[in-house]
Order: sequence, then C-alpha cells, then structure tokens
Amino acid sequence: MRVKSFLGLVIAIGLILSQPVFASAQDTFKIGLPIATTGKLSGYGIGEVEAAKLAVKEINESGGVLGKKLELIHYDTASDHRETINIVRKLIQQDKVTLICGPVSSQESKVTFPILEEAKVIAMSPSSLAPALTDGMKYCFRNTAAEDKLAPDCVKKAKQLWPIKKAVVFQVQDDPYGKGMGDVFISSLKEQGIEVLEVLPYKQGETDFSARVTRALAGKPDTMVLAGLYNEQALIMLEARRQGFEGSFLDGAGFTSPKIIEIAGKSADNSLFVSTWSLDLPNAQHFVKAFRAATDNKEPQQSDANTYDIIRIFAHAIQKAGGDRNTDALAAAIHAIKDFSGPSGVLGFEQTSGDAIRKGYPTIIRDQKFILLNE
Repeated sequence: MRVKSFLGLVIAIGLILSQPVFASAQDTFKIGLPIATTGKLSGYGIGEVEAAKLAVKEINESGGVLGKKLELIHYDTASDHRETINIVRKLIQQDKVTLICGPVSSQESKVTFPILEEAKVIAMSPSSLAPALTDGMKYCFRNTAAEDKLAPDCVKKAKQLWPIKKAVVFQVQDDPYGKGMGDVFISSLKEQGIEVLEVLPYKQGETDFSARVTRALAGKPDTMVLAGLYNEQALIMLEARRQGFEGSFLDGAGFTSPKIIEIAGKSADNSLFVSTWSLDLPNAQHFVKAFRAATDNKEPQQSDANTYDIIRIFAHAIQKAGGDRNTDALAAAIHAIKDFSGPSGVLGFEQTSGDAIRKGYPTIIRDQKFILLNE
C-alpha cells in the first residue's frame, strides 16, 4: 500500500509539474505567419518573414506586451493559395492563434479572408492590393491602400513626366490583384485622355511574350502598363526593350520589388509607380537600418515595412485592449488607430473596410535605382 501511495504521489506531482507546459501558451501572444518563402511569391515573402522576426525581436527585448512576449508561428504557403487555406485552418484549429499577419497575395487573401471572418480571427495582409478585398469585413485588414486609390495618381504623374498619348496594357488574368489593377489603370488612362490601344492578357508563369510585345508595339504606344507581379513584368520589360521600345512602364506594387531590377536590369529604367512607402522617408530610417543589419545588408521593400508595422500594430492593439484576447476588442483597437507612427506610414483604417489609410509617393526606376519623386 505504501508503494502504491508513493507511486500515486509521484504521478500526482508529475501531473502538477506538467501543467505549466500547457499553461505557458497563455504566457505569450501568438501571431500566425502564413507567408510564402518558396515559389513565385517568395520575392515578397522572404523579406516579410524577416521583417516580422525583427519586429518581434525588438518588442520582446523591450519587455514584450503587458509583460508577455510575442510568439511567431510561421508556415510557408509555397505561393499556393490552396495550401494557404490549409495553413490558415491549421493556425486557427491547431495553433489557436487569434492574430495572423498575412497572407502575401490578393489571391491568397481572397480565399482565406472569409474563413478568418467566420472564425473571428484577426488577420492583416502586408501586400494584397486588389480592390474591395476587405469591404464589409470586421476582422480582416490590409496594411495597404488598394490600387484603385493609387493608379490614378500614377497616370497623372506619368503625364507630367512624359508626353504620353497612347498606351497598351498587359494584364494578368489569373490573379485578382493584377486583374483588378489592370481594370483600374484602364479606367484611369481613359479618364485622363490617354488612348488605350489594346489590352493584352496573360497568365502567371508565362515566359514567352515576344509575339504579344510585337503586337503591342504595332500601334506605337508611349507607355505600357504591366498589371501583374514582378516575375512576368520583368520578362515583358526585357522583351519590349529588345524590340526597341523606348517609352515608360507603369504599374503599382509589382514594381516595388527589387527583383524587378535584379531580373530586368537597365530595361526597368523609366518605370513609374505610386507607392505608399520609400526607403528615403524619414520615419523609415530606423527600420531600414535594422533590416539591413538583420539580413546581411539586404534592402527592404514596401511589403517588408508593412509587415514590420503589422506586428507593431498587433502589439498596440493588445496593449489598448488590456491584454484581452477577444478579437472584437482587438478589432476595435485597430479601427481606432489614428496616425500610427512607423515606416509604413499608417494614418488609420477605413471604417467601412479593413484597408489602411495611406499616403502615396510617386517613385521612378532610374539607373537601376528607386528614386522618390516630388509629388
């Protein structure tokens, strides 16, 4: 009997000692990170993951939030929106997160935001830009301004820089960001008196644009709108320059990736876009310096700055909600933000959607460098 009692006591003590292992999950605020680090979106995702880690490191080293540390849970979506659905469900059901930074693209956001809304989990994408993705949503946000707010400014600035009269539009068809952006650019060009000669559709992953570029150049356009992501955009630039095109290229966030210059080289010169962030902005300098130090001197891009601030916005919301993990309280805290200080320059969030209110900065690629222009 004494042996049994002793064994019972040992088991009981073991159970008691094991309890903090399970309770420790409440000693951190977990943030899911469904971000692609392989595949076609990795040119954005790798930097976003580094930026998230940097923000968490800085916050935790300064004492955390309400005395508790932030904990990142990252899964690579492999740039596949179907895999992103599985990962988001895993973060909700298995990891029990209430905050998600991501996903990367508009396509991924389009298929996962409804799931997150139903689960009442807070999510904020750093790089999805298709119009209307968060309209009417309570828990899903974007630290971006949709292209329908930026494209008209891009066309206006282009007219100031060059005597543009005729344009062609290359428009990706199987991505909601590029498709939506192309539609906005087409409307903006026409509204500002520029003739749209032709819209040339393509799909992600295509590599041969020679025939379409030849067709585009037949009308002698002054500018080309490249509505898509950097992979195909850079190839179109190379082919257009090879065939003698000397005009300008216009786009939105696709041009913000350094991969454009890395792939297209000098062919990317005279590319114009309106971005909500720049390396040269005064409020970006701490982040730029810290990011370079953390990544062996790599240059951050817009989506990296957006990710860095998403983590800080989540920390701010937790603080304002008094540590409440209830997502209604966290969502209210995010919507109440006014002029959030950080490298991405968030002025607040729209009340009818989860889109950030951001200022646009016209930027040109010149001599294979990003140059911030006067407004």
